[in-house]
Amino acid sequence: MGPVLLLWLLAALPAELPERTWLLEQKLSLRLVSGSEWDTNARRAVNSTAQVPPVSDGLVRVLVDAEASLKLTPLDRVSLSYVLGAKRFFRQSTEDLVAHDLVFESAHRLLESLSLETRARFRASRIRSGARDYTIGSAGAGITLLPWSRVSLSLHGRVEGFDFGATDELSYLGPAVEASATLHASQRFQLGVFGGPVWRAYQGYAYRVVPSADGQSYDAVRCDGSDERCARMLRTDTEVDLGFRASYRGTFIVGGEALLRLQRSTSELEVIDRYRLSAYATVPLPLELTLSLIGALQYNHGLSASQQIYVAEDDENQNSLEVQLGRRIFAALRVDLRYALYANEFATASARFLRQTVYLGVSYALDTGAQE
Repeated sequence: MGPVLLLWLLAALPAELPERTWLLEQKLSLRLVSGSEWDTNARRAVNSTAQVPPVSDGLVRVLVDAEASLKLTPLDRVSLSYVLGAKRFFRQSTEDLVAHDLVFESAHRLLESLSLETRARFRASRIRSGARDYTIGSAGAGITLLPWSRVSLSLHGRVEGFDFGATDELSYLGPAVEASATLHASQRFQLGVFGGPVWRAYQGYAYRVVPSADGQSYDAVRCDGSDERCARMLRTDTEVDLGFRASYRGTFIVGGEALLRLQRSTSELEVIDRYRLSAYATVPLPLELTLSLIGALQYNHGLSASQQIYVAEDDENQNSLEVQLGRRIFAALRVDLRYALYANEFATASARFLRQTVYLGVSYALDTGAQE
């Protein structure tokens, strides 16, 4: 059914390629951000107790966000963006952090209603202690169809690799596929559904829960061949993601997303379902103030033992709330006050994490080149 539908859609599209003429229009944007922050859990302590309490500390944040785009022709565009972020703590110097995020994207209209997109990303995060260092790299491509004026259909695939510096057990490589359908109900309102499978082949071994020698309890056995109760087996995960999103952009901005992630694994300690709701809003206020809110609520059902190792760094698997109040001083300069909370109180795993931050800073934005 899927291939037949795709062939029908392609047949309905115009056969002629649009004419291409060189434009070489460039656009550059730069944003510089700096400010001070108070962090109630600077060391990202998990399962805090009286013996290992969370430690509060102040820090200075610096962020450089640059993007360059080049419109090759009316139908072809490439862009390169780079974000450099750094945190310098006042007392907890082991938590000093530097993070890099480099993204390359291109978009090419092959037919009037058919586009090809490519994307590659490299992200690296390093802290002075090395306890939470990680690197992510991915590359992929996809197509977007516009079979009707208010409907777009997309299919994208990528290969992603993850390396967690503290242990090879969490490093993986694998492909992912995502399909989406979006209804552009109006210029301001959109509805969409998305989903697809993810595969991850880990360097680490799977775990099996087997009866102990006394038969009265159970042991978690690492399947590396050293225990006869479990044959040698590497960890392999499969995941299916299904989601729904909606957004409105008018005098104010509001949107939300519901996401279901069903993870299964050759490791019996990595079988978990994640249910996540997230929402955001930006509302103009009197006195030229702007209020922004971002929130997410997640419930986990099942067990992911490895998540307890890096839960403190994994904002995508936490409950969170960010409230920001900002005001533009003049065209390029802005001041922001932000409160953020991160927690995983609705997880079924034993790991518990709580962190709150308060930030005050300024940002300077500069745009040059052709305007969209």
